[in-house]
Amino acid sequence: MIQQERVKKTPTPIEKVPAPIEQIPEATPKGSRATPWLAAALIGVSLALLALGGWTLYQRSAKSSAEGLAQDAVAAWDSARPAALADVYDPAAVLVDANGTKIVGVDAIAAALADRGAAFTVTQVGGTTTTSDGTYATTSYRFSGDGQGVGISVIKIADGTIVRQWTFEPNAAPTATAK
Repeated sequence: MIQQERVKKTPTPIEKVPAPIEQIPEATPKGSRATPWLAAALIGVSLALLALGGWTLYQRSAKSSAEGLAQDAVAAWDSARPAALADVYDPAAVLVDANGTKIVGVDAIAAALADRGAAFTVTQVGGTTTTSDGTYATTSYRFSGDGQGVGISVIKIADGTIVRQWTFEPNAAPTATAK
């Protein structure tokens, strides 16, 4: 018996060459719809970073102003000069001393310092701690003259001056509740 060979037919060659990519009609218009949103997001993030940087500079400025004012207050106490006190205290400032006594006004604060005697000195010990917005500052001090010891002073600042101050000294016994 004779074997017959079976031949497979090859597919017909492609008669038409596809058009180049430039000639294919686009289903969507040129450009992306995401581009405006991406640009808006980039602008938004940039503005947010600028605002954050501005706020950080403001806080640093307020904080350094509060630190400087607290150091100036210690120097004013050390000099006990009414003019030096008037530079750092509001005219109607309230001082609550370590005994709990309220002293109101720069003149009264100067008079209370004068009562401590000419040998009275105050020096700052350590640094100054402030709130981030510069509203409150805390500093520690050492005093001598009319007695000697250490204390902590907490000041409230408004409009670049001290409006209220609380002093705490470990040896003093408060005589009244101070608010």
